Amino acid sequence: MVCNCMLGFVWAMVLFSVSPLLVKAHVCSDDFLIKAENLNISTNCNLLSLGAEFAWKFDNGSRQLDVAVGARLESPTAWLSWGLNLDGPHMAGTRALMGVKHQTGLAARKFNITDATKRRCQLRPSDDLGLNITNFNFIYLHDIMYYIIRATIILPDAYNASRANIVWQIGKAAVDADKPRMHPTSLDYLDASRTINLITGQRLSLDPNQRTRMRTMTALRLKPKRADEYRTYWNMYHHFLGYSLIVVAAVNIFQGINIIESGTHHHWRWSYVGALGLMGAVATSLELYTWLKFRKAIKKLKSLKKTQSSATAPAPLLN
Repeated sequence: MVCNCMLGFVWAMVLFSVSPLLVKAHVCSDDFLIKAENLNISTNCNLLSLGAEFAWKFDNGSRQLDVAVGARLESPTAWLSWGLNLDGPHMAGTRALMGVKHQTGLAARKFNITDATKRRCQLRPSDDLGLNITNFNFIYLHDIMYYIIRATIILPDAYNASRANIVWQIGKAAVDADKPRMHPTSLDYLDASRTINLITGQRLSLDPNQRTRMRTMTALRLKPKRADEYRTYWNMYHHFLGYSLIVVAAVNIFQGINIIESGTHHHWRWSYVGALGLMGAVATSLELYTWLKFRKAIKKLKSLKKTQSSATAPAPLLN
């Protein structure tokens, strides 16, 4: 019975995290949707992560894809990119259209994103994306304070319109030129991709926010690094899961003892109670030791910061 309850809890967590797939995708904000309609690109419109929005219109006969991708770029220099990836919903292999906001104006660039980008190699513009692209520009709409990438693409037959992999990103640009700098590497940036049906508008994969939530309610990740923001969640889940399994195991063993000890003698039961008591005492001692060690480390860190602050404080002015 206890095992069934635990399994039910786990399945409930999984279903809750996956349930957004069953809900119709959100449309764009009203401001962006109006602008997309003015551009005659309003057949489909989706909210993306990182504050971006994506509107498109696709003609399956002519294979013409009209897109508009917008976001508010509040940094003095910034870039917005959107692209298609033939291989999958990931960065490497993306044919990207990028709009760059720099000190002297706006620039529209095309990039082939390769594996070298992961090694922080400088991106170089490329006009040969293997796509027929027209009407490509990057504009700023003052009334809604949106920067928008606009383009028309003739989709090659190699691209499956019913399973299109789109990738987008936002980052900062170099101060004195229209060169993009590396975007942040937190999970929401690394997950900025989606698989959609360009014909029907159906979303075929979890969007980044849902993937992030699923990784957070189920912890379906490898152990994050100490500096990773998800390390806290990982620790919480694994502590909770470990203690829960211990309780379930203990209860199941007691149930087994009740089956084999049907008489008045309870030697196995009391022996097991003693073993549990001993293990509980050891576990409590170890937890207490860990907590004291943690508190000591925190005090040491605060003391070190206080010393460094005193050492860097300016000397008082003398009369």
